[in-house]
Amino acid sequence: MSMENDLNTAHTPATKDDLERLEGKIVGKMEHLLSEQIKATEGKIEHLLSEQTKATEQLLADQAQCYSRSR
Repeated sequence: MSMENDLNTAHTPATKDDLERLEGKIVGKMEHLLSEQIKATEGKIEHLLSEQTKATEQLLADQAQCYSRSR
């Protein structure tokens, strides 16, 4: 906020620079939060894909074993 503004007064007008600084802080915080959410989501997806791959590999191994027994 500009130096002539009293920060303790709700009726103090904000300057364009004040609003631009605030917008920059908000945008920065939003970008940080989105980045953290993306990392968390990617980690969950990676874990789920890993589990699905293991299950698929086990299923294929079981099917191969059953097929070799039936011959």
